[in-house]
Amino acid sequence: MKTNTKIKNLLCYVVAFLLAIVANFGLISFKKNKNVVFATVVSEADSEPLTLANNNFSLNPKSTYPFEPKEYTISNSDSNVDSGVINVEDEKYAKRFSNLDRGTLYDNYVLMIDSSKKPTDLGYTTSGNISLDAGGTYLISVDVYTAEGGIANLVLSDGEEEFSTFTNIVSNNRWTSYYFFIKNDNVDSENLKLGMYLKSQGVAMFDNINTLKINENEFNRLTTEELTSTEYKVINNRKNVLQDYTSIKLKDVFSDSNGASSIKYDLAHTDGYHSNALKITNTQPSFINFESTEFAYTEVDANDPHITNVVKSEYLTLEQNGVYNITVNAKAEDLNGKATIGLVQIVDEDETAVEKTLTISASTTSKDSITNGFKQYSFYVTTSPEESASFKLVASLGSDSEKATGSLYISSVEISRITTSAYSAASAGAEVEKIDFSTDYKLTGSSTALDNGKFDIISANDQNKQYPASANGWSVETGEHTQHYGIVNTSSTEFAKLSGFKNLTNPMDTRNGGTKINNNILMMHNTQADVLSYKSTSKNLSAKSIHKFETSINTQNSPVTLSLVATVEGKEIVLSSKTVDTNGDWAQVEMYIKAGYAALDVSLKIILDSSSWAYAYVDNARFDYYSQPTEEQFNAISATDSNLVSKVDLTNILLTKDNNDFATPMLFESTGDNVTFGVVDVEYGPYKEIETFTAIGESHVIGISAMNDSYSKVNSILGYKLAKNSYYKVSVSVYTQYLQIINGNGTSFGAGIKLSSFDETFTNIQSNNTWTTYNFYVCPDNDTTTYLELLLGSEDCKVSGDAFFGKISFTEINEDTFNKATANEYSKILKTTAVATPEETPVETPTETTNFKDINWWYVISGSMFTLAIIITIVGVMVRRIKWKKPVKKTKNSYDRNRTVSKQVYTRKATTVREEKLRELNKDLETLHAERIKYEEEYKQDLTKLREMKIKRANPADIKKLEKEMRKSQKMSSSIGVNINAIEAEIKYVNTDAYFNSLMKKLANQPSQNSQQEE
Repeated sequence: MKTNTKIKNLLCYVVAFLLAIVANFGLISFKKNKNVVFATVVSEADSEPLTLANNNFSLNPKSTYPFEPKEYTISNSDSNVDSGVINVEDEKYAKRFSNLDRGTLYDNYVLMIDSSKKPTDLGYTTSGNISLDAGGTYLISVDVYTAEGGIANLVLSDGEEEFSTFTNIVSNNRWTSYYFFIKNDNVDSENLKLGMYLKSQGVAMFDNINTLKINENEFNRLTTEELTSTEYKVINNRKNVLQDYTSIKLKDVFSDSNGASSIKYDLAHTDGYHSNALKITNTQPSFINFESTEFAYTEVDANDPHITNVVKSEYLTLEQNGVYNITVNAKAEDLNGKATIGLVQIVDEDETAVEKTLTISASTTSKDSITNGFKQYSFYVTTSPEESASFKLVASLGSDSEKATGSLYISSVEISRITTSAYSAASAGAEVEKIDFSTDYKLTGSSTALDNGKFDIISANDQNKQYPASANGWSVETGEHTQHYGIVNTSSTEFAKLSGFKNLTNPMDTRNGGTKINNNILMMHNTQADVLSYKSTSKNLSAKSIHKFETSINTQNSPVTLSLVATVEGKEIVLSSKTVDTNGDWAQVEMYIKAGYAALDVSLKIILDSSSWAYAYVDNARFDYYSQPTEEQFNAISATDSNLVSKVDLTNILLTKDNNDFATPMLFESTGDNVTFGVVDVEYGPYKEIETFTAIGESHVIGISAMNDSYSKVNSILGYKLAKNSYYKVSVSVYTQYLQIINGNGTSFGAGIKLSSFDETFTNIQSNNTWTTYNFYVCPDNDTTTYLELLLGSEDCKVSGDAFFGKISFTEINEDTFNKATANEYSKILKTTAVATPEETPVETPTETTNFKDINWWYVISGSMFTLAIIITIVGVMVRRIKWKKPVKKTKNSYDRNRTVSKQVYTRKATTVREEKLRELNKDLETLHAERIKYEEEYKQDLTKLREMKIKRANPADIKKLEKEMRKSQKMSSSIGVNINAIEAEIKYVNTDAYFNSLMKKLANQPSQNSQQEE
C-alpha cells in the first residue's frame, strides 16, 4: 500500500511539474514585449502598436556578420560598403565602437551601414507598409547611432514622394531616438515606408523602430512640450485642407457688425497649443455679432473637377457635389450669458436660407497647458450636386433677447474636404452640427423622379475622382473595343480636360448654356464600330397606369436608340424603341407608356450602336417630371406627330416588334416545333380575303400555323393579377381552319384556351372557319397571378392546320354580372384557384461536419467494438428464442403424359392462328397508311398552293374549289385515321395473353376436329 501511495505522489509531482512548465511557456509566449525607453515618451494606455515586421532586426539571426535583414529592401547597393545586421556583443564591433552596448533594455542586433573607404548613399527601406488611418494621430521612432564621421538620414515616403525626413543626423557616438509625430489627413489613409540611409563616409546604425497609434489628447500633450528640434518632427498632413486660418490675424477675418462701444477685440496670446487667438470681450451686458468678411483660398488640386482655384471670395464658398468639415477652435471665459459660433448660408447676398449655431461652453480648464480650455466645434456640410453654397462664419456674445458679458476666444478656423462615410459617421451634438444640401438630389429624390436623371450624382468618397465620372444609378454595358463613357462637365475649363478624344466637340448644356461649373451630362463614345448602352434603374408601373419618360439627346456621327424595357423572370423585353439622330443639336425625346392589366417595372435604355466612331450626350432623363399624363392626354397623342414622340399601350397585348406577317409579339412566347407563330395583320396580309376575320372588329390576331404534326402552346409573358373574391371576365375569340389529326386516339382535336392558375380549360375547339368567342368568368378564392395560354392540339393529339386568337380582353366585372353568367360550352365559371403541388420538405443537412483528422480513433474503435458486442449478444438471444420450422416436402402429382401432349398441340395451333391473324391485320394497316399518306401529301400540296393563291390574290372561285378539295382530302384522311386506330387497337389485343388464352380454350372445346386435323 505504501509503495502505491509513493508512486501516486510521485506521479502527482510529475504532472504538477509538467503543468508548471506548460503554464510558464504560455506566459512567456504571450508576454508583451514592452520597450521601456519608448514607454517613457508615451504611455501604453494611450497607444496602440502597429505591426511592422522585424522592427528590431532580431528576426532569423545568423552567426556570420553582417547578414541581410529580413523584411527590408536595400537601395543603392555598393560592394565597397559593409552593411547588414550585426550583434553588438560580437568582439569585432564591441572593440571598435564605444557606447554601443545599451544594457539589458534592448536585444543585441542592430542594422549597420559601414563605408569607411568612401562616401555612400546606401540605405534600407521597410518592405511592409506603416498604415495610417484617415484622421489618426501617430508616433514613429527610430534609434540612430553615427560614428567615424557618419551622417544619417531618415525618410518617410508614400512610395512616390517624401512624406517627412530627418537629414544630416550626427549623434556623436551615442544612441539617439528620433520621433515623427503625425496627424494624418482626415480624408485619405496613408501607406508609408521608412528608409534609413548613410549619406556620407563613416558608419551609421539603426535599431528599435517603433510605430504607435496614439490618441489625440496624447498627441497634443507631446507636441506642446519643449522638444529638441533635431529629434522631433510634428507632421500635420492635411493634403485636402482647402483653407487654414491658423497663422493669420483672426481680427481681420471678423468685423464688428454691432458697433457697440463696450466691445473690445484683439489678438490674444495665450500659453500652449492655441497661442494665437482672437479675443472678443463684452465689458458690459450687450449683444455683439462678428461676421466673416474675407477668406483667402489656398491653391488646390487642379485635377479635381469640383474645386475652383479662387484667390479671394467675399464669403466662404463650398463647391457643388462635395462633403466638407469646417472646424473652429474656441472657448469662453468669465461668461455670463451665451456665446455662439454660427454658420449662415448666403443666398443672393441677402437671403438667409440655413443658419446653424453651436453654443460655446464656458471654459473650466483655462490654465490647462494642453488645451487651454479650447474645444473644437465642427460644421459638417454636404453640398448639392448642382449648386455651390456660400456661408458666413458668425461669432456672437449674447443675443437680441439675452445680453452677455465675458470673453470669447477663437484660435483657428479650418475647412477640409472629407468623405461621405466620414460625414455619415459624425453625430450631431453639443459640438457638432450637420447640414445636408443634397437631400433633394439623392438617387431617390423628387427632382426628376428618375434616379440620377440629371447625371449629377458623383461619389464624394474619392478625392482623385475618375473623369469622366461614373454615373451612379445607371448600369452600363460595353463592347469589345475601347470606349469612353461617364459624366462630364460642359464648362469650358472642365470639358477641356477631355483631351485626346477623336472629333470631340462641346455640346454645351440644355439648362444654362454651359457657362457654369455644374453642367454635368452623360457622355457615350465609341472609338470605332461598337455597341455601348446605359440603362436606368426601373420605375414601377401599376396596372393600367399612364406615364411619360423624357430625355435630352445630342448625337454626333450616329443615331442612338431609346428603348423602354421590362425585365420579366430574368428576360429583358423591349416594349418600345425610338431611333433618334439630332446631328449635333440637343433634342427632347418623349415616350408615353400605358401599363396593361399586369403591373411591371420599366427602365429607360439608351443604346449607341455605331458603324464607326460616334458620340452621344444624354441629360435630363425624367419620369413623370411635370405630372402624370391623363387618359385624355395619352389618347390625344399620335406617334406620327413627331419623330421625337412615341407611345405604347400595353393594354393592347398584340403589340409587335415589326409589321410583318406572323410578327413576333412582345408579350407572348411560344413552345412547339414545326410551327409558325406570331401576330397576323388581317387587313394587309395574305388573309385579307377571308371576310370572316373582320367579324371581331380587330385587324391584328395571334396566329399558330402548323404545316406538320405539332402540339403548340403560346403563353403570355406578363401575368394578370387577380384579387381574392373579385370578379373578372377573360374573353378570347377563336378561328380555326384546315385542322387535321395526324396521330393519336382522336380524343382531343383542335385549339384550346387556358388560364394557368385554374384547372378548367377550353379544349378541342373546332370553329369550322368562323369566329367563336369563349369566356372565363373568374372569382378567385386567393390572390393570384394567372397567365393566358393559347393551344393548338395536345400532347396526346398532334395536329396540323391554323388557329387564330383575337379580341383578347381582360375586364373587371361586378358581382351581379358574375352571378348571371351561365356555364356552357362557350363559358366557364372559375371560382377555385388551382392548388399548387406542395414542395417536398428538404432533408435537413447537419450544420456540423466531422473532420476525420479530429476523430479520436481510440474512442471510435472501442465504441464500435462495444456496439458490435451488444449486437452479437442480441442476435444470439433472438436466435435461441426463434423456433425454426422444418420445410414440409410437397407431394408430387402423378404425371399425365396424354394431358401434356394435348396442351402442346393446342399451344402450337393457337400460335399459328394468332400469327396468321396478325399478318392479315398488319397488311390492312399498311394499306391504310399508304392511303392516308397519299391524302396527306395532297393536302399539303393543296395548302401550299392555297397560300400562294391568296398572296397572288387569285380568283375566289378557284380558291373555294381548292378549299373543297382540301376538305375532301382532310375528311378522307380523318376517316382512314379512325380505321387505323381501330386496327391498331385490334393488333394490340391479339398480342395480349387474354386473346391467346381464349384461343386456347376455343381449340380445347373442339376435340374431334382437332384430332382429325392432327392426323
